[in-house]
Amino acid sequence: MDQMKHLLDIPQYDERAFAPVAGRMRLYGGKSAAPAAPDYIGQANAQAAGNLAAARATTAANRINQVTPYGSIKYTQGTGFDQAGYDKAVKDYEWTQNALDNMDDKAQAQQLREYYAHTGAYQKPTREQFTSDPDTWSSQIELSDTGKQLLDAFNKTSLGLADLQGTAMDRVRSSLATPFDTSGLIDINDKTGMDGWDRATDLIRQRQNPELDRQQAALDAKLANQGLTQGSEGWSIGQSQFGKQRADADIAAQLAGLQAQNQFFNQAISGNQATLQQRNFLRQLPLNELNALRTGSQVTNPTFNTPGQQGQTSGPDLLGATKSQYESQVGNVNAQNAQSAQATQAGIGVLATIASFY
Repeated sequence: MDQMKHLLDIPQYDERAFAPVAGRMRLYGGKSAAPAAPDYIGQANAQAAGNLAAARATTAANRINQVTPYGSIKYTQGTGFDQAGYDKAVKDYEWTQNALDNMDDKAQAQQLREYYAHTGAYQKPTREQFTSDPDTWSSQIELSDTGKQLLDAFNKTSLGLADLQGTAMDRVRSSLATPFDTSGLIDINDKTGMDGWDRATDLIRQRQNPELDRQQAALDAKLANQGLTQGSEGWSIGQSQFGKQRADADIAAQLAGLQAQNQFFNQAISGNQATLQQRNFLRQLPLNELNALRTGSQVTNPTFNTPGQQGQTSGPDLLGATKSQYESQVGNVNAQNAQSAQATQAGIGVLATIASFY
């Protein structure tokens, strides 16, 4: 038979593949059942519970008690703590552990420990179990003698500054309630226009004219002594030359008057600016004093440093792990079914080959 199977190139199959059932040949095979679907809702709830536990652990890790030369800060979890219930639970736990340790049958004692661990009974109690509203935290600051002195000095300075600021505020209110005073300023139009130029020129002429008149009288006498009469050519030449000298003097007077007018204008502007700056300084002085009181250097209030913070963490990805496991199981079943289908097809082919010999 083995030789015939070899000659016919029939694959070697387990004999059970051709076992007769109820007088007929039966081929092993068939599909495997798909794995049961996971409890996604339960895993999602477990995932949420893990995330909540991780968030609580992160919060607790960031509540770091501090002790400094200025005092201490302590954190308290929950709004209340059942001290009596916690003490009783600790006492019951310790009694149970002592009883298990003193049992003669150590194997039975170990079985009880495993049972309690599985059911959650007689486990070591935690303070969180006896804390009401464990997600609520409070902090308490206790200052040292140095911290208290600094706080008292800070409060005293703050109160004193508050009183001074009130007084300064009254002065600011009074100052700003009065319109800005622009009276008494120099009228720049009075000495800087054409009238001012003319007045300056006239003043210069008044200083020059007596000398020019003396020179004119001297010229007239000189020309007369020379025998030159009024209207003669020599007289006209002499008078013409002196007239040019007088005209040049008048032009010089006008130019000097213009320069004086510009000087008057600049002096008037500078004087008015100085006056306005002084009045504005006096007007702003109460406001500057108030700002100095509000922003000046003050006594430092005792503070506490912020320690390094624990970053936010998440619980284990139970939902993702369950999904991956289920997908893996489905993949294995599909692979097994594919192999079974191939085996069935091969068995049918063998049977057909064998049947052809009969």
